[in-house]
Amino acid sequence: MKPESNNTLEDIAVKKVIDLLTEIPSFEVVSVERNVYIVKHQDVDILIKFTIQGENKVRTMIVEVKNSAQPRVVHRVIDQLARYRISCPDWHIVIISPYVSEEAGAICLAEDVNYLDFAGNCHLSIGPVFIDRTGKPNIYKTERESTTIFSPKASRVVRMILNDPKEDKIRNRATKSGASIGRVSDVTTMLKKRGVIKEDGSFSFLGLTELLQEWGEIYSYRINEVTSYKSSKNIREIEADIATVCDEKGIEYAMTGFAGASRLLPDIQYNSVMAYVYNPIEVAPLLNLSEVTGSEGNLILLKPYDEGVYYANQMIDGIRIVSPVQIYLDLLGGHHRDRSEEVAEAILAIIKSKWQTGNV
Repeated sequence: MKPESNNTLEDIAVKKVIDLLTEIPSFEVVSVERNVYIVKHQDVDILIKFTIQGENKVRTMIVEVKNSAQPRVVHRVIDQLARYRISCPDWHIVIISPYVSEEAGAICLAEDVNYLDFAGNCHLSIGPVFIDRTGKPNIYKTERESTTIFSPKASRVVRMILNDPKEDKIRNRATKSGASIGRVSDVTTMLKKRGVIKEDGSFSFLGLTELLQEWGEIYSYRINEVTSYKSSKNIREIEADIATVCDEKGIEYAMTGFAGASRLLPDIQYNSVMAYVYNPIEVAPLLNLSEVTGSEGNLILLKPYDEGVYYANQMIDGIRIVSPVQIYLDLLGGHHRDRSEEVAEAILAIIKSKWQTGNV
């Protein structure tokens, strides 16, 4: 069974949490807001103000809506929300997803996070109110389309849409992405089923966010042909040399990972360069590079698994970088994910800002 097809995931989440709160006689909802900017580089999906009878104050609940509540996703969301507990320790955190398993629910309980799913499982501990319901089966099981929608050819369309959601013509999407009209039509249909594309043809802000985050969860830069090298030069010199050699030889290239992110977030510190190069074997000798194994190198050259990685690349200060969407994916799919998640979240904030302002 699927969530109601005419509603977005966020629409359903709002209804579910409001229905739960109105079950409690002492609760009164004061206001409900969506996509509220709270702290640097992060906003919340839903913010609810409410009162409890007998208290002389207004409480705040922040709700994060997720397509998936797999344990690794729950851990990541809780880590992201930890900053709220520093600046707003009295706020109540709730995670909502179509289904929250017992394992994911246990993680939430251990971290003092409330949760609710569309099947009716929930844990809510707020002031004098305590609700705990478990054991309800997942009635929203759907066939996963991740393998299909993020396959090399289909991902061209997804990447193009994430970079340019205002483009709504299938023929134009096909031209821009380099995919066939049939492929674009298939991907568009899948995105409509997911609620990413609404009935009126516009895009769901939450749907786009969830789509990119889902891709980031399963993406690995090792889908490309990966070679590590050692250079005696510093980071900026390596990047400048790659740009010079590739421009002179007419070889397509673009920085990604921390090297790409540093052009959008100048304060980033890093000690290794990652770049897409159409033919690393040709470029490496021209740069006097020594091939190495493991973590010994300070340069990773990626031969693209698909030319779509170059979509929406841009030149900044004489250095070409991939799109923010591709930078986000490569940060999360890299070998230092623990260090790159915070930077990836900052890149995601840039992407979301462009979606909101239409500057895509």
